[in-house]
Amino acid sequence: MSSTRLPPRARRNEGLQSMCCAPGSPCWLLLKPFFELAEQGEVEVVGEPCVDWLGVPLKQGEATFGVVAVQSYTPSVRFSEREKELLTFVGQQLAVALERKQAAETVRLSKAQAAEAAAHAEAAERHAHTMEMVHRLSQALSSRHDEQEILDLAARELVGMFWADHTSIVLFDDDGRWGIVVAEAPVNEAVGLRFAAGEDALLVELQESRRPVYVESIASDPRPLRSRDQLLHLGYVSLMLVPLIVRDRIIGAIQLDSAGKARHFTQAEQDLFLTLANAIAAAIENARLYASVQQELAERVRAEQERSQLQEEIIRMQQSLLAELSTPLFPISDYVVVMPLVGAIDSNRARGIIEALLHGVQEHRARVAILDITGVPVVDTQVANALMHAAQSVRLLGAQVILTGIRPEVAQTMVGLGVELGSIITRGTLQDAIKFVLSGR
Repeated sequence: MSSTRLPPRARRNEGLQSMCCAPGSPCWLLLKPFFELAEQGEVEVVGEPCVDWLGVPLKQGEATFGVVAVQSYTPSVRFSEREKELLTFVGQQLAVALERKQAAETVRLSKAQAAEAAAHAEAAERHAHTMEMVHRLSQALSSRHDEQEILDLAARELVGMFWADHTSIVLFDDDGRWGIVVAEAPVNEAVGLRFAAGEDALLVELQESRRPVYVESIASDPRPLRSRDQLLHLGYVSLMLVPLIVRDRIIGAIQLDSAGKARHFTQAEQDLFLTLANAIAAAIENARLYASVQQELAERVRAEQERSQLQEEIIRMQQSLLAELSTPLFPISDYVVVMPLVGAIDSNRARGIIEALLHGVQEHRARVAILDITGVPVVDTQVANALMHAAQSVRLLGAQVILTGIRPEVAQTMVGLGVELGSIITRGTLQDAIKFVLSGR
């Protein structure tokens, strides 16, 4: 390349590097041509002018992305074709190195993004799996009334839901002094084990805090763990306990065990576990209430069978007594009262029904009041208004009214009168209402 050949014209203030980038080939500029460009206003003279300038483009394919340049400020040091070839080689190697570095960085970022995306996908999958199992467990609990069946189901589902290796459920006696293992999954022959709850540091802490208790390392935890040796023998590394609470009383606890490596439970997981434990505790209480009612009903059936010869007489006596008392009310559980109504209802009796119902709901702290009108022969606008008034008054006390025993002819009469029961729940029979209340629906 001739030392007097000028590169293509460049725009003002872009400098010698941009003049080299424009053609995409080496540029060799001597002092005289440089000053000619400065006089023409094509470049600016900044600092001490050089006597010789050589630049080669940095290229990626056909595109130029930079320039590497050398300058000489000594008249005796001038560039030749040899320096141009050498600098061209250096520029090519430098461009290749930069291209490889850029490609490596792109690959690294791609791998990091792929790893992050995989982590997010795994977390989303686990969350969806957990929510699906939560929904399934909730539905299963609401449809079961046998206490042991509920306990076994909860133990099995919680293992998969929280990716644990073992789950056990402990229930306390009435005073909370003794605990017994009532369910576990998978089976480690711990069911039936009875122990003093006050001798277990974790259970004592659980009863005091009423919050989940987490042990990251069973082997090194400073608390005196009652079953440390047994847990280590089974290969468990960490555990978490949550309380089972019913009406502000701890009736038991659920324990999740993890083997192999420590299982860290996030705050969200602990909160979810506690919510599920409350649902399981409520299901246990409902099962006990259901069993109690079933037992009571069975005893009543047996008693009725034994007194079958006197059944008609008893019914007549009951009807006579109900007619005299007018507004009987009795509890069938800790939060459910029943008021069977028999005979005609006038305005005076309607006031008495409302007063007795409100007094009974308040006295028994009931949440549900069942009004059975099987024995009411006529339901007209006055009776319907009385029932609506009773339901609204009970709702102000925080309870709910369920109406049962509406016979077909009574239903037709009410429709013909345009009677609207509003938010009052209705069920066909008293037994249907009791089942509805016990199922929690």
